[in-house]
Amino acid sequence: MKKLNLLVRAIIVIIMLTVSAGFCLAADQEITLSSDSPDYAPGSELRITVGYDVSDGDTTLSSIGVRIHFDSTKLEYNTFEDFFETNKLADPQLEDDVENKDTDDSTDKLIVLSYADPFNNNWPNQPFPLDLVTFVFTVKDDAPEGPTNLNVTRITGHVGYGFVGNGSTVNITYVHSIHDGDVAPFGSRDGTVNVGDALVALRFALKLETPTQEDTQHGDVAPLDTTCHPNPDGEITVGDALVILRKALGIVEF
Repeated sequence: MKKLNLLVRAIIVIIMLTVSAGFCLAADQEITLSSDSPDYAPGSELRITVGYDVSDGDTTLSSIGVRIHFDSTKLEYNTFEDFFETNKLADPQLEDDVENKDTDDSTDKLIVLSYADPFNNNWPNQPFPLDLVTFVFTVKDDAPEGPTNLNVTRITGHVGYGFVGNGSTVNITYVHSIHDGDVAPFGSRDGTVNVGDALVALRFALKLETPTQEDTQHGDVAPLDTTCHPNPDGEITVGDALVILRKALGIVEF
């Protein structure tokens, strides 16, 4: 009997070790934050896309709930776009970061994002990687230069799966404006101002092309002040195209 008890205990230990090993080898649910640029100037718009993946490729899990932490003294949250709504528990919710789950004292706000399909275990039933939502922020005008963190922590997830949260760090930088009218060729400025620059600026003004932040720095030249130098208003309009044309024709110099 004593030998039998020892055998039973040995079997139990082996089973426990096997189960534990299985949990150690479990796959991960992964959330990754990404932005379209590493650098942003005060007043500029910042878009953070939340991507979802699972390391074993299983598209039929039960749930995921996460927090996106950020510093509201530097970033102002505006809205969300391109929201994947299948089995959402609610629209993204802005809350105060009172528990400091990301252990980052610089973050003071968070956005809650959560999904659940507890009865079917068939979420998201979409190919990976999957973009869940894009959060739109504005860099505050008085934000100091330097990095600011956007962190990810988990609220809940599929049983037996680990979690990997890949946050994002963006750099707030003061861009020195170069309002010279040089916006052409499109996407590859050549250092000169001619009629081609006026045409590209007109396309920006008519929303036929979307200017980058650097394009705006160069192309926002109107109105002119009393000394015929640019007094930028923060956008490229038909007025900017006309001023660039005047510069190209030698009517004004700046």
